[in-house]
Amino acid sequence: TGLGTGLGTGLGTGLGTGLGTGLGTGLVRPISPRTRTRTWTWTYVDVDVDVDVDVDVDVDVDVDVDVDVDVVDVVDVVHDVDVVDADDAPRRVRGGATGRGATQLPRTMNFYGHCWLARREGAAEAFALGSMLPDFAGMTGARLDGAEDRDVEAGIAHHHAVDAVFHAAPTFVALCVESGARLDAAGVGWGTARAVAHVGVELLLDGFLLRDGSADALYLGALDAAAPRALGARLRWRKEDAPERFERLRSRLRSLGADPSHGSPEVVAERLDRALSSRPRLAITAAARPAVLSEMTRLHPEVHARAPGLLAEVERGLSSR
Repeated sequence: TGLGTGLGTGLGTGLGTGLGTGLGTGLVRPISPRTRTRTWTWTYVDVDVDVDVDVDVDVDVDVDVDVDVDVVDVVDVVHDVDVVDADDAPRRVRGGATGRGATQLPRTMNFYGHCWLARREGAAEAFALGSMLPDFAGMTGARLDGAEDRDVEAGIAHHHAVDAVFHAAPTFVALCVESGARLDAAGVGWGTARAVAHVGVELLLDGFLLRDGSADALYLGALDAAAPRALGARLRWRKEDAPERFERLRSRLRSLGADPSHGSPEVVAERLDRALSSRPRLAITAAARPAVLSEMTRLHPEVHARAPGLLAEVERGLSSR
């Protein structure tokens, strides 16, 4: 009885928490010991865990664990841009299959942040455009196959390198964990709290960079360079109507300009509400909106205070690649 109870409690709790934390940490940053796990990055992870436990007389425990992982890509949504046919945006698993119960999470380091980091590399407009194109492609619901321009291609590669480094940066992860915990404590739903924390940190960071303003000229110049009769004509899309979608997005972004007010707590809370509204598992309920606004108000100075350290982590990560 004692052994059964002890193992039932100890292994049940220890393995559940340990696998959710230990294995989750080895795969991606965890946010719950639950079997089905959403990460702090732009991926969604399904983890199927089979555990076989053999206990001998000396109470030595042998544990065999089989883990199957499916990583599902997701699509960007930013509220203050006209997103064309967002519902047609592909939900795709690497390899082309459809994910099981995949949930879309807005993925960012937001595009202005990518441009800001491209400027730090001494980038010209073509490179800066490429650094934002994967986000723009997701926002139009189209697949980008590349560009017939070497600098644009280099910028696309830079985008993916930045994403990998940024989402693993200790300061970013810590901010997301801390914010998610506060939202949990305020009664915000589990999935919503994680999405709000993740995307909220990134939008507030964009606000910090917009206030800095040092990338404004490059950002607007890159949008101008992407016009249909310029670099826009050299982008390779899979969908026939993708060039038209991209041009509508580009024109909308250009008309919005680079406005630092987009990073205020009030605007970020509104952007989060609209960006997540079409996702039943992540949508912010009316009851949760005050908590989300309160959290963005609290998080705003924290992100701004820690932004220099976070950006330094990203730059060190990029330099070591």
